[in-house]
This record gives sequence, structure tokens and C-alpha cells, in this order.
Amino acid sequence: MQKMKIGLLLICILCTGCFGGNNNPKTISELYPGNIMNVDRIEILDGSTGESKTYEHVDHIVSLLEAIKDEVFILDSDQAERDGFSYAVELFEGKKLKMAFSPSRLNNKNYITDENLTISIRNFFDGTTE
Repeated sequence: MQKMKIGLLLICILCTGCFGGNNNPKTISELYPGNIMNVDRIEILDGSTGESKTYEHVDHIVSLLEAIKDEVFILDSDQAERDGFSYAVELFEGKKLKMAFSPSRLNNKNYITDENLTISIRNFFDGTTE
């Protein structure tokens, strides 16, 4: 009986480690609270220069959202405090901030993302005017 309890305990621990960590890859669209295509304003802050740009033109918004909406965020097992960021992006619907993220942080958690996310944001930021 004792061996059975230990066996069940080990199975529970393994299942928790495999399924309970909530680190399944998710796209920005999946993490966004609602329909990401309802965003009508984007603010981006360049972490290197401090330059900030606001975008309200529909073509600009759609362009960035199309470029990043399928980028995958994977919860990082290392949740230690980090300094700095390449870009901070804020997505608004009306005056309401719906999501804020950087290529490595979302909802006060550290994430692993593909370098393409940073590249897409940089190319958008450098290639468009407000």
C-alpha cells in the first residue's frame, strides 16, 4: 500500500511539472484580452533611445499587428527581475490600455520570444512616422 501511495505521488508530481507550469507557447493574439484587430492606437517606446511614437492611422496599426500577431511567447522558467528592454509596446482600444509588452516581458512575467518579434517592432518603428 505504501508503494502505491508513493507511486501515485510521483505521477502527480510528474503531471504537475508537465502540465501545471502554464508555459505552453501562446501567440500575442491568444494572449490579447479580446480581438487584437480592435486595437486603434499603438504606443512604442524605444528602450535604447527613449524615443516614443504613437500610431493611430489604421494602415500603420494593421501593418504592425499583422507582422506580430502570430509571434509566440513561451513563459520563461527564469522569472528573476530584469533591467532594460529593447521596445515597450502598448495596445489601446479607445482610451483603454488593453495590453503592454516588450519582446521579453508580458503581464509582469518573463517570456522567451523569437528574435523576429524585436526585428518586426524595430522595422516598424524605424520605418514609419507617427
